[in-house]
Amino acid sequence: MSVARAREINARLRAAGITVHEWAGWESRGNGQTSAYEGCIVHHTATAYGMAPAILVNGRPDLAGPLCNYAGNVDGSVTVIAAHPANHAGAGGGRSMGPLPVTTTFNRRVMGLEIVYPGNQPMTQAQYRTAAIWARIVTDVLGYGDIQRARAHAETSATGKWDPGFAPGRTIDMNAFRATAASGQLPVEDTVSWTENLTFTAPDGTVTTIQARDWVMWTNFAAWQAANGIATTNTKLDAIAGTLNDNQAALLAAIGDDPTQIDLTDAQVQMFLNGVSEKTKAAVKAALREGTDA
Repeated sequence: MSVARAREINARLRAAGITVHEWAGWESRGNGQTSAYEGCIVHHTATAYGMAPAILVNGRPDLAGPLCNYAGNVDGSVTVIAAHPANHAGAGGGRSMGPLPVTTTFNRRVMGLEIVYPGNQPMTQAQYRTAAIWARIVTDVLGYGDIQRARAHAETSATGKWDPGFAPGRTIDMNAFRATAASGQLPVEDTVSWTENLTFTAPDGTVTTIQARDWVMWTNFAAWQAANGIATTNTKLDAIAGTLNDNQAALLAAIGDDPTQIDLTDAQVQMFLNGVSEKTKAAVKAALREGTDA
């Protein structure tokens, strides 16, 4: 039943215009419990803005995976992680359960969406829009059409969790989120030119102005670090691009003239080099700066 319901959710997401990625093995992945889904929980990963990280599948040293059923990616797509119950909700018994039950076996009762962003900063507009669509679809399929069965982890947690957030310790307005999801009046996605200057305020009050393409580079270290494990026989950028996953290839396209030719400043090259091993660093440095083969 879990797989059939997840497939229905995936189909509805795609029909709503959401790109759905499938992490291999999602149909059989779970924590061993039998599902009794009747709602959903929204979280943040407390990681950099990006695509679904492997920790959501593999778990942490203190908590076995999977850690969610779906991941909400920075570009507004979702990744299906697990059809069966995941270890994301803990015990259900927080301050605002809505119609969901107070129970110690809460994971089997709710699907979980981990939105891939820090949490101490707002999620992207595309992530918010997709999360609202996901919540509406999941509650339609699993929760009797009752959007009140979509809750924040902050609302259901018995241990004081505050996700999903928009600033340190601050949870998004879930009443507004549910109203948006229920009404279908979703925000229109905005677009930003890669050369547009963006201004950010750090938690310590420091104000930084950075070009959009530099921001993409900065917030996607995880993608570059993931690329570190790639076996490359030719360090020309076109060969490297050919071995990258979709997220990494998109990043190459974003900061270059096209996916196979990149023109980086020294500072951008250094940011890239900070995310790779010494062996790869030397080879890629040569490829990017001198255009030589290894």
